[in-house]
Amino acid sequence: MSLRKKADPLVPTRFNRYPTEMVPPKYAEEAGQEQFAQKPVGTGPYQFVKWDKGSSVELEANKNYWGGEPAVKKVTFRSIPEASTRVSALLNGEVDIITAVSPEDRDKVTSSSTAKLSTVERAGNTVYVGLKTDKAPFNNKKVRQALNYAIDVKSIVKNVLKDAAVETNSLIGPKDFGYAGEFDAYEYNPEKAKQLLAEAGYPKGFSITLDTVNWYIKNTDVAQVIAEQLKAVGVNVKVNNVESSVYRTLIPSGKQSDMYVLGWSSTNTLDADAAIYAILRSGESYSTYANPSVDAKLDEARSVTDENRRKALYKEIEQEVLEDAPRIFLYQENQYYGVSDRLNWNGRVDGSMPVSTITANNK
Repeated sequence: MSLRKKADPLVPTRFNRYPTEMVPPKYAEEAGQEQFAQKPVGTGPYQFVKWDKGSSVELEANKNYWGGEPAVKKVTFRSIPEASTRVSALLNGEVDIITAVSPEDRDKVTSSSTAKLSTVERAGNTVYVGLKTDKAPFNNKKVRQALNYAIDVKSIVKNVLKDAAVETNSLIGPKDFGYAGEFDAYEYNPEKAKQLLAEAGYPKGFSITLDTVNWYIKNTDVAQVIAEQLKAVGVNVKVNNVESSVYRTLIPSGKQSDMYVLGWSSTNTLDADAAIYAILRSGESYSTYANPSVDAKLDEARSVTDENRRKALYKEIEQEVLEDAPRIFLYQENQYYGVSDRLNWNGRVDGSMPVSTITANNK
């Protein structure tokens, strides 16, 4: 048997971003994966000091860093789950940078005399309602399309999220390689939704459970509004809020309800492959969709090095998936950071936080 080697167009990206961090092979082998994860050693600007599980991680500047010792000598990453508590810690001077500022807390930060709000548009997850397309009634394309017509995404973004996201039919973000722009599809049209449901054999609608989790901005509120809007076209939805740790294993094992909320992004590769392959390719653990045409294009796009061909493939994939509607297309979240006025730093679209580049504000 011979193995056919394929090109990987993401090699430059992988070496530049993730996951190609250099580690000492002898220590890594002797320590083992579990021990190494708790006491890592690398080549970066900071050295590991202490990890208090569930609470904090401490680092100190690496004096022997090849790029020069960083200006910030000590870094502590703290876990503060409650959004309002994070804001209070920032405004009280207890921390210098906070992530995930909620829509309700943005004004507190912007009106503060000691901190500023750093906004990165469409740097967060693309949130959607996934549908198990091999299960009735979602094995019927007209049903899937009907659900998209039944949801007023524009209203959800404005009134529920307070513009903390951007409505989109694309699963690829604007900063990702392969982004083909926005597509016109599925304007809010409940009458069209009812018509399609009737044509699909569901003139009186149906009942379904929608699994959701608190990973996304105001996700429970969004799920309830989706349920209300679907009820208006005859689809009765029971919202099932799942505990985070349970959801984390439920989704990749395929044990979630036939209708579920999920968010995905390109992580820090900023490439369409990371944004869509895992959630569209049949057989992938996070995918509940199977389309041979889409599969073939996804596979070709991750093995061809011609950039124009890759861009063309991703556009074709987007158009085919949009028409096939294997999910309810919703929005991509913005990222909001609170930053102390003592620092010069702004959030990045790739979500990374290179502390060694942070400098003091001497004004």
